[in-house]
Amino acid sequence: TVNVQLPKTAAVLSLDPQTKTVKVGETFSSNIILDTANGPIDGVDVYALHYDPSILKVIDDVPNQKGVQIQPGKIIQYNAANMVDETTGTIKFGQISAGGTTFTGKGVLATIHFKAIGAGTSYLKFDFNKGSTADTNAAHKGKDQLSRVVDAIYGVIPK
Repeated sequence: TVNVQLPKTAAVLSLDPQTKTVKVGETFSSNIILDTANGPIDGVDVYALHYDPSILKVIDDVPNQKGVQIQPGKIIQYNAANMVDETTGTIKFGQISAGGTTFTGKGVLATIHFKAIGAGTSYLKFDFNKGSTADTNAAHKGKDQLSRVVDAIYGVIPK
């Protein structure tokens, strides 16, 4: 008999771009990218992503809903959570699939539109512990498939 060992999937959640410098008053976008490493994913939670609210302001992408939200991507069907706490600089976002559907591949999970409001450096950092489903994760059938996250750093210079 032939025994083939396939490598375990190693999904990655990253921010694109990872680095950027803008001037105060400028707006720009940052994509949250999900790469499933060819493994199936049926739910993703960004719980949470932190930024410096004295340097960056999230632009509301769903103005007809109460609160501030980021722009959902189209790779997974249903939004389970989408909220921005502008006071603490915390973004929480989650999507789930339905009916046994999954996403496999690489795509934009969500897009964050920022306005630079103060000079300085803002780190964008995911809360992440490998194997935990109580923080940022990408799961399939309830098991975290996320192997790592890639944070970002954005600089804002005076006008």
